[in-house]
Amino acid sequence: MGIKVPGILAAGEYNGTAVDLAPYFNGGFASTNTGKGMGMSVNFLDGGGAAPLMANKPANDTTSMQ
Repeated sequence: MGIKVPGILAAGEYNGTAVDLAPYFNGGFASTNTGKGMGMSVNFLDGGGAAPLMANKPANDTTSMQ
């Protein structure tokens, strides 16, 4: 398909500083506030992440939360 997927899935640069937000969305960091007194990691990109998006699909499986 060749669809470009910019944004949170692509590392970038801001004012000369490298920025990569993907770990906040793919479960790489325990950054989600669940109200239980500590951060939890949650994979918001389940079902294949960038691969299905580049194929213009929401996910690669039927169990994804996408």
